[in-house]
Amino acid sequence: MNQDTIKDFIGVLKSDKQTTSKNTNNTYHATVTRIDDEGVVWVSIAGSDTETPTEATSSEIKRGDAVTVEWRNNKLYIAGNYSDPSAGIARVVYVENTAENAQKTADDANANAGTALTQATAAKKIADDTEQHFWFTETGTDTGAHITEKTQEDFLADPTNGGGNLLARSNGIAVRDGLAELASFSATETIIGKIDEAHTVQTSTVLQFRDENDITKGELFSDAITGFKLVDVSRQQIIRSSAAGLELVNNRDEGLVINSGDITASGTITDGTGNVLSDKLDTSVIDAGNTGTISTGGGTYKDATVTFNKTFATAPLVICGFATGATAGAFGRCSCSATSITTTGCTIRFFNGDTTTRSPSVYWIAISL
Repeated sequence: MNQDTIKDFIGVLKSDKQTTSKNTNNTYHATVTRIDDEGVVWVSIAGSDTETPTEATSSEIKRGDAVTVEWRNNKLYIAGNYSDPSAGIARVVYVENTAENAQKTADDANANAGTALTQATAAKKIADDTEQHFWFTETGTDTGAHITEKTQEDFLADPTNGGGNLLARSNGIAVRDGLAELASFSATETIIGKIDEAHTVQTSTVLQFRDENDITKGELFSDAITGFKLVDVSRQQIIRSSAAGLELVNNRDEGLVINSGDITASGTITDGTGNVLSDKLDTSVIDAGNTGTISTGGGTYKDATVTFNKTFATAPLVICGFATGATAGAFGRCSCSATSITTTGCTIRFFNGDTTTRSPSVYWIAISL
């Protein structure tokens, strides 16, 4: 209610003290004179022709209704409706509660707006202080939340040269240089290195291991040509993967190579007491087998052809012996030997010095020299 209306209403009360019908607690009898286009109910106090607006807005209060009004906090409220008590009072209470709720909602909205402004200001300050920018895209290959060194406008204008940035997306987080991924992290995989769409490392990648003093102690790096390498800080001792297999070598390519179960050493291998186990250890240096039954009559010999299970670099040493359950002493007159030895096989010759037919089998062992 504006100040002029308040003055007019107070003037009515003063000028009509003798004729105004007043109850207690600033409550007066009044008649509803009209309801304007905005639904505001206007009344005239008993004994006065002056119209005064109330805080009530109701389609249930009609022109001509006899009501009681109450003056409080410089506002006029309808306290009761004698023409329709139940409808009028209920509606008035509803209107007053609605007004109070609306005011509370407005106050809450104002408070929330203030909080949002504070948070936005804080976020802006972080972005300004760290020279980082936070933004989000909903479509395209870059869909997700971005943290960039450049503004969104500058980044999108030239994303290839967008500098270091983070992209949080539905399948994980990518650390990028412009659009090139340096690393990606998800629930199923962690990849370090510049990655293409097929998730293959494109360029040399270095992962450093440092101590508490930030001193590099070793590096793990890889490229598309030599595979991966794990080296010490001096790059003297190296573990690497290559076409030769897994290599444990020094910077002169001297060391141990493991390939498909074969182990090759360029130096000596010793046990814990310093005893040399091998000048050259290679699991390809030995082979073994059995000829199967060789049967021949007394006083004769018979040959069995043997094909090695692997090819030796040079003709190996072949040792052979009988596999038999014979108990006759005369079997001691029999013997066997290896002949015609090549890198791929040999001949096992069985000599039967007994007077009866013998049918043993022969075990053989081939050892690279």
